[in-house]
Amino acid sequence: MNLPDASPVEYEGTRMYVHKATDNWVVIYHGNAGSACDRSYYLNYFSPKNFSYIIVEYAGYSNDKNSPSQSALMQNVEAANNYIKTQNPTTITVIGESLGTALASYHSKINPPNKLLLISPFDSLSRVSQSHYWFYPTSLMLLDKFPAVKWVKGSNNVLIIQGTMDTLIPNIFGQALYEQISGKNKSLIKIPGAGHNDIYDFQLTVEEITKFLK
Repeated sequence: MNLPDASPVEYEGTRMYVHKATDNWVVIYHGNAGSACDRSYYLNYFSPKNFSYIIVEYAGYSNDKNSPSQSALMQNVEAANNYIKTQNPTTITVIGESLGTALASYHSKINPPNKLLLISPFDSLSRVSQSHYWFYPTSLMLLDKFPAVKWVKGSNNVLIIQGTMDTLIPNIFGQALYEQISGKNKSLIKIPGAGHNDIYDFQLTVEEITKFLK
């Protein structure tokens, strides 16, 4: 595990890595590749001395024997939300990247956080799939649609960051998500030249995330 001072916790059947320091919490939903314990780079953006954090693991990931599905991952979000309620948080910031942006959006729907950060997001996974496999009726074939736009619509204090060269989740899907958010204080930052997997290598990404989390 690459998360200093974090402890593995299982709550309501959901695995997560937890570090308790203060009553200001950061909840992180990672992308499709890898696992929660690979996400130590998030700690570069906030001080674990000043924030507590939870990095949520998903059903079917990291040697879990359950099958990953939209409903199972939504249950992971619900469990993480229930866990953080037991900690009596003063503030909550929810972060999602890639696939995790849909889960962060769902978290925002069931328990609105103080801030919501979405990195490389999409409005609907079925629409992203359709863009890659336009010759198949993927909107009908894909059972797990992850309708982030439905969940995030009323959220406040939202920052979206996306790379202009992202070919996995093209900008149009993050833009569509942004345009449908009806809450207060939303921002969209495009990182010139950044793709899907190298977006954290750009100084502008670092600056915008750090500024938002402060």
